[in-house]
Amino acid sequence: MENYVTQAGFWFFALLVGLLAVYFTLTHLVAKAARMKNRSYLSFWWLSLFLGPWLMALIVAVLPFNEYDPRSPLSLIDSENEPQRAYRNNYSMHKLIGSFEKGWLLIGSVISIIALVAGSMSIAQASRTLDQIDEELGVTSICEQAPSEDDIAAGFTDMGDCLSYRYWSEAERESSGYCPDGYCLDIYVKALSFCSFAEIYVDLKDESGNVIDTVFYTISDISTGEIRSVTISNFENWSDTTVSSLSCLDS
Repeated sequence: MENYVTQAGFWFFALLVGLLAVYFTLTHLVAKAARMKNRSYLSFWWLSLFLGPWLMALIVAVLPFNEYDPRSPLSLIDSENEPQRAYRNNYSMHKLIGSFEKGWLLIGSVISIIALVAGSMSIAQASRTLDQIDEELGVTSICEQAPSEDDIAAGFTDMGDCLSYRYWSEAERESSGYCPDGYCLDIYVKALSFCSFAEIYVDLKDESGNVIDTVFYTISDISTGEIRSVTISNFENWSDTTVSSLSCLDS
């Protein structure tokens, strides 16, 4: 699980690097295009950096051309008919997108695409791993209630499926006057979410710890926060018990 999270973090960083490469290249292209129209490269670079190259590209696109820029449809380049200005913007003769810009756009795009695909796969794998862990732990849903401090102090054991249990205490058995010989197995079951059909399995063991019987009991329509008392066994042939399963069978 931790490995997939680390991979996702690495690919997120790679995606950030790729996007920044594309972003800074576009910022450079906008500033370069502005310089070809006799504007300050540095000013448009900073404006593109903070306002976004897409917005500034639209602004540069509507800026008027240099009168003698060969890209302008109104350029006066015939020296025999029109006098030439002493100043000529040599940048207007350059290509807007050269090998340098193409290279960085390609590198940034490739890194971004690879990082996006690989990062998505890592996140998906991490999600599947979490689902597997939840399935192994029996976590299928979020309970409507959380175990209270009083429940924990009373000895309730969370068995998953939003169900917990605890044995009757000796004091509770004595005060109830039920099962005076002490061989009865009584359990309190508490639901942290509504369960229409719950089932509890208990292993009965002899003095040597051997399982001599497995008994079960079902509970119907136990509401959120409700505690039910369940008598599992009242025979004398067991010495110890283990609750092996307590589950809600709604699904």
